[in-house]
Amino acid sequence: MKLNYLSLFLILFFSIFQFTEQIGVSKSPWPDKYHLELTLSIPGSSINQPITCDYDLSSNKVRIDQYHGLSVNLFRYDQDPKYYYEMVVAQTQQICFKNHSNLYSNTIPVFLPDYSKWTKLDPEVRRGVRVNAYQLTTKKHDTETIYTFYINTENNHPVQYTVKGVLDIFAQHFDEYIINYYIYIPDRVDDSVFDLPKICAESDQYSYNHVFGRNLFNFKKLFPSPIKEESEFDKFLEKYSKNYAGEEYFKRKQIFERNLNKINQHNKKKSTYTLAVNKFADLTFEEVESIYLLPKRDVPISKQSALNFNSEKLMPNDQLPHHFNWLNYGAVTSVKDQGTCSSSWAFAAAGTLEGQYFLATSNLESVSAQNIIDCSWESEYPSYGCDGSSHWKALNSVKEMGGFMNKNDYPYLSVSGYCAFDKSQSLSTIDKIVNITSSDYEVAQSLYEYGPMSISLHVIESLLFYSGGLYNDVMCSQENVNYAALLIGYGFWEEDPTQAYWLIKSSWGDTWGDEGYLYIARDNNLCGVCSEVSYVVLGDISSIDN
Repeated sequence: MKLNYLSLFLILFFSIFQFTEQIGVSKSPWPDKYHLELTLSIPGSSINQPITCDYDLSSNKVRIDQYHGLSVNLFRYDQDPKYYYEMVVAQTQQICFKNHSNLYSNTIPVFLPDYSKWTKLDPEVRRGVRVNAYQLTTKKHDTETIYTFYINTENNHPVQYTVKGVLDIFAQHFDEYIINYYIYIPDRVDDSVFDLPKICAESDQYSYNHVFGRNLFNFKKLFPSPIKEESEFDKFLEKYSKNYAGEEYFKRKQIFERNLNKINQHNKKKSTYTLAVNKFADLTFEEVESIYLLPKRDVPISKQSALNFNSEKLMPNDQLPHHFNWLNYGAVTSVKDQGTCSSSWAFAAAGTLEGQYFLATSNLESVSAQNIIDCSWESEYPSYGCDGSSHWKALNSVKEMGGFMNKNDYPYLSVSGYCAFDKSQSLSTIDKIVNITSSDYEVAQSLYEYGPMSISLHVIESLLFYSGGLYNDVMCSQENVNYAALLIGYGFWEEDPTQAYWLIKSSWGDTWGDEGYLYIARDNNLCGVCSEVSYVVLGDISSIDN
């Protein structure tokens, strides 16, 4: 599977964070106050991200800038109450959200590794500088991961940090990651960098997700957990490359054990589906709602400007095949991972555009979800970037925008960026949007005739840990939809030929569910699968492979 290097890259930026146990208490060889400038790169790709960090841990203040200020994270824990400020791009301007530090209230990110217990190697030369090298090697499933840290022999300043191995980011993939440190100024920092920018000082906006550090939370970590008990929780930490310390470790362990108990209790019962531990297992459902799911919608789908569905054009239901799956026809791209950006709405919209483009050209293109995220703030039915929206709003925005771009030309960042839509690179335009809010028979007929369709779902706790089989939890309602996905198939369950099902593609990566997919019963519009269904009719096609 071709990796989205920029998406991986941003994840790795946050994954190098370690967390101190208490505010202002450093657990590393580094001082409480310093300025740091570095780049993070992936050899073999064009990625070379500049990052600037300023730390004053003794005063509980940290600022981290990515891409020369495109995204800014400012921790002001010297305030009462403690606030975390997040400056992000909204289409053409930068805006500021402020958040209470309710999730990581006792932690601040530290950007340099604690190498004190690593093995010292022979001195060598790196980037023209003589360095001391320190190395840690871990082994998982017969695969080694090697962490190496290089320090200037004259002044003990950081020079380079490298990681080589399988990191379980999106898939089992061997790679190399390099951090080059260019400026390190210990024991002093320009205090003015912690001053609140005007847009933050005047801001009364709270993140729609109301969770501190949405993009810091739950990203993969490059360093192993400092606590080495042999427990199911530690196996989980290792598998998903997570790292907690102090009170946070024990808090997350308790949550994990509660979720694990629920999973085991379900799997002991006779059921048509199974549950399993996945990346959500150390979170409460409320945290998952805040980070990954969508907020309550402000405009129902029936109110938006789109064509009403005309069922008279469909073939009789008895003429439909009993099983149908657009995967078998090449109309569906690989499962993506939205990360901690609440962007399922954009991936669902991108999926139906991919299907329509394939049907028109016989070419399967990965449509840019980032393009949709960045450029949907100012449409008739606005979206809110990584704070969520609806798939039908996204399609409406694409129609207004006048096209949509390829993922390779507009890669995924997992944060909101400046709108960079280039109409000259657009794959096509949307001529019409069709919404279906009627029976599942009409949804099945439309799916067969018109291609993959974006849908809304009501996600409940049991669905979070779905790992296979036919999902049929009757507690999942038709209302309160809070997630968007792509409907790609239907059929009848092999173990019970009388039971019809839908096949749905998620945006939670291929480690969730059945390799990223969900089989769900077609009973009584379970989980609201048929409540909000959309597809499009494309306009001009800019590129057809002859």
